[in-house]
Amino acid sequence: MVKAPETTPNPTLDKVLKRFQASRKYTEGGFWDTWSNSWKLYNNQRVAIGYDGNTDIFIPETYTEVQGIKAHLVNGDMTVEFLPTHPSQVGNVDTLQDLFNYAWMKDQMDQKIDATITEYLVVGNCYVFSYAGENGLPCQRVVSAQDAFFDPQIVNYEDLNKYGYAGYRYLTTLDDLKGETVANTEYDPKDTTSTPRIPRYSNLDNLGQYKDDGDDKTAKQEREEMLAGTTLDDTKGVVECIVYFDKDTMITVANRTAIIEEVDNPFQRAAKTIESVDDSGQPVSFEMPAIEPFIPVAPFRNLVDANLWYARGDVEVIAESQERLNDTQSQKADNLTYQLNRMWALDPNWAQKIDEIQSVPGAVFTIPPGALEQIPTQPIGADADNDIVRIKSEMQAATGANELLGSSLQTSGRQSAYQINSQLVLLGARFKVKINNLQNEGFRILAQNMWKIMQIYIDKEIPIRTQGPQGTTWATYNPGLYLGDYDVQIKLGATAESLKETQRQQMMQFYLLASKQPFVDPKQLFVMAGEEIFDISKRELQGLILPPTPPPPTPEVIPKLMETITFGTDLYPDEQAQVLAETGVQPSPLRTAQTGIEPPPVDPAKVALNASIIHNPNPTNPGTPAFEQAGMQTAGAAPVGAPTSGIANIPKAPNG
Repeated sequence: MVKAPETTPNPTLDKVLKRFQASRKYTEGGFWDTWSNSWKLYNNQRVAIGYDGNTDIFIPETYTEVQGIKAHLVNGDMTVEFLPTHPSQVGNVDTLQDLFNYAWMKDQMDQKIDATITEYLVVGNCYVFSYAGENGLPCQRVVSAQDAFFDPQIVNYEDLNKYGYAGYRYLTTLDDLKGETVANTEYDPKDTTSTPRIPRYSNLDNLGQYKDDGDDKTAKQEREEMLAGTTLDDTKGVVECIVYFDKDTMITVANRTAIIEEVDNPFQRAAKTIESVDDSGQPVSFEMPAIEPFIPVAPFRNLVDANLWYARGDVEVIAESQERLNDTQSQKADNLTYQLNRMWALDPNWAQKIDEIQSVPGAVFTIPPGALEQIPTQPIGADADNDIVRIKSEMQAATGANELLGSSLQTSGRQSAYQINSQLVLLGARFKVKINNLQNEGFRILAQNMWKIMQIYIDKEIPIRTQGPQGTTWATYNPGLYLGDYDVQIKLGATAESLKETQRQQMMQFYLLASKQPFVDPKQLFVMAGEEIFDISKRELQGLILPPTPPPPTPEVIPKLMETITFGTDLYPDEQAQVLAETGVQPSPLRTAQTGIEPPPVDPAKVALNASIIHNPNPTNPGTPAFEQAGMQTAGAAPVGAPTSGIANIPKAPNG
């Protein structure tokens, strides 16, 4: 149940607002201007004009580099691998991956990650807050650095979860807040006054009026002014919500005047026992271990300083160079304008003729020669072009975009091993650093938070949709099979196209070498090469591999027949050889002399009967052994009239 807010004075409200203001003051002093200027440069707006001439040109180099890097970072599918941390975790991890992919798709996370990476590159910081949806699947909210707040004392995510605080703010309407509901944990179907859902927020009638004083805009307000030149004039019904998290509580403050929600941290789980049924329908119970409380935020930080929580963005690094690039291009444009539109000096004695003088072809001037002289202007020439190229090169080297945008690799034909290795050394080093940074912090923490939310809020079996080589199928997620912590490994499908092509060539060289080695497993080599060369997932490739061929069934008729025949008299030589081969006895050149089977058998009828059993087992009744259908007895008994014999009658080959 949601707790009712306390009457003023409210120490909880004071604590939240004090911490919120402390964080805002910290970022205002050192980060707000940098973040704002970075967004302006990304959106082709000047922030520091050095040359103020007739022309003001903006070359969108910053936008080009950010978009180019982002396209390479998120140009492929992300794969998530869950790794058990204890031998008792025997559930199929493929089911966890299918569940995660289903939650990712339902929340449209590809679009949200696109916005996240843009913030990550432009200002260096973006934060993804997670919460549980109606069905227990995690949902995410992308929060700009300008709208998020954190404990100024923390420097990493581990410290934040131990003793820090965090949160975000957003604008909404009073009607939206009144319409939001949550499940009623005290719902009683027998009580006609009880309802399954209740309003989420309380105290909504005691809110103060939202005031936009212009000093503390949200990211939405600032971008609207920056890009569209518009503001929200009518703020009636608008509510600013501050959502606050620490290890113990989750609190929502409206318009900085009232607490409308105060609950224990919902991102935790106490140990509990769940009743379920096994595959045979028998009731079973299992213990669900506790999940320690955590703050559900995944930080995406770009250029990290180990002593600071807030990171730097790529645009901050190249901001000064971008403005020098704009100044140089503007100077070149003005110079070209002066070259094409000449300026003239008129003799003051003929000033009355100035209206007659026009710079048009075929003009006739009624002034004496020498009264009108051209003002010389010096063309910049190639210096400006060279400076522009040099500045762009500096900017691309600073962001690492030169490894992605300026690379030109051979994409047809086969390269030598020396060419491949040389390109791998030159390309992608900075790019790999960004990928590792994203995989090991932002995406890893996001995946762990999403998984914990699913563990907390999904406590019964649910069907999940899966995609495989056979198309869409359905699997069942049983929470009892996936208890405890799982390690999460993230692999982004992101590579520079030039680097990817080089890696393909390298893998092809390796495949040609490894496929000729007798000690290399061809199935594992197939999976490895398919992943690298064709961008097919490991799971799909493994689905193409046929299961091993089962061994042939153990013969049942031949061992029984061996107990009823006398070798050398009851079978022809080729049939005797077949019987011996089935028993695993190797033929010997001395066998003919030892068994004496060269003479024809003494009883052709018995030979024919035994031969029919060997060549046509179970001829009449597949459910009855052939030797019983032929009148033979079991347990070593011979057919009527046949000599008693057994396995001891088989002559041994020399030396074994």
